[in-house]
Amino acid sequence: MISVIIATYNSESTLSKTLDSLFQQTDKNFECIVIDGNSNDSTLSILKNYKIKFSKVGLNLFFKSENDEGIYDAWNKGLNHAKGDFISFLGSDDWYDNKTIQIVNDCISDNSFSEQNFTIVGNRRMYSIDGKYLKTKFTSKYWKVYYPFKMPFSFMAMFINKNIFKEIGNFDDSYKFSGDYDFVMRMIKNKKEFIIIDNILLNMSKGGFTNSPKFFIKCAKEDLKVWKKYYGYISYLFFLRKNLLNLIFYLRDGFVRK
Repeated sequence: MISVIIATYNSESTLSKTLDSLFQQTDKNFECIVIDGNSNDSTLSILKNYKIKFSKVGLNLFFKSENDEGIYDAWNKGLNHAKGDFISFLGSDDWYDNKTIQIVNDCISDNSFSEQNFTIVGNRRMYSIDGKYLKTKFTSKYWKVYYPFKMPFSFMAMFINKNIFKEIGNFDDSYKFSGDYDFVMRMIKNKKEFIIIDNILLNMSKGGFTNSPKFFIKCAKEDLKVWKKYYGYISYLFFLRKNLLNLIFYLRDGFVRK
């Protein structure tokens, strides 16, 4: 079974689309865990309605709402409730294709012989905040060539064996933006196996705070912290290379890091 973990905070405008994408999955062998950061809009009402809707077709939707210290703290709380063999993390403004769970479960079955606890990684489509298709981001099979310079995968398009968390630990919630990057670097350093599949698993919205200069600067600082942790002072070369490119992309068409 797959556990899909969603962190929410005042997500009333997007959450229904996200949950509908789960409800419409062709393979129902999953559970949904929502950790809410004490929203003060209609997020909790939406969750209550979908919990009833899910239960009518035999799907489990668990949610709890309380103050947290950010998305990585919320994800760690979600892991405490996860019963699945594989874990995925879905943004409250993102959505799966209808066959995402089926594709991943088929891949899990096909690779059950793997000697290591593996992670499945797929592709993603990007959309503007008003729903216009922008582009498709493909995961390169040659990610090892460039991974020190940037996040090699879309974290939301990853399905991670639960045993990996037991072996290398959960998310470092001292990060506010780069905790997923730090976790992937830990996976790589611990020689975990990544199975790249040529399927689009995820649809993501581009917009809001992730397009702001403030977000750009804070992400850059946290990325540098991650690089220094794993590469020492050579990380400054990574920092300059990546963020000069990101600055060009930001000035051209807006920056997004997801």
